[in-house]
Amino acid sequence: MESIFPMSTGYDQSRHKQKKKQPSPPPSQSSVQLRKLEKKQHIYSTNIIQPLRELRISAAAYT
Repeated sequence: MESIFPMSTGYDQSRHKQKKKQPSPPPSQSSVQLRKLEKKQHIYSTNIIQPLRELRISAAAYT
């Protein structure tokens, strides 16, 4: 019994070929600065969260 759908055609094979990736443009100055600012904010928030947790734990121990 023959299949209704052909197993493989030239169109199917060419459709599955990977597209060439376009080279990404260099990041703009503002996006680089924004990334640096976000990293600094993340470091600051990470450094302040731990002492606050410890303070909250120690305050809870006294009550």
